[in-house]
Amino acid sequence: MTRTIDAIFVDGVFRPAQPLPLRDNERVRITVETVEENGLPRAMAIDRLRTGFGKLRLDIGPDAMDREGWHARD
Repeated sequence: MTRTIDAIFVDGVFRPAQPLPLRDNERVRITVETVEENGLPRAMAIDRLRTGFGKLRLDIGPDAMDREGWHARD
């Protein structure tokens, strides 16, 4: 039997989210795939953020101070 289930890893033990039709001490093979809470894999979310930041165009205008200007104002 092959079945995909959801489980939670707690204190070193996988805890199935629903009962399974298995006998005590029955051997199984487990493939682990993490599930992101928001539905997006972390790497994909970071890539989208980087793409979004890359598209930002900040209009700071001609009166914007540079680093030296901010330090000189004290």
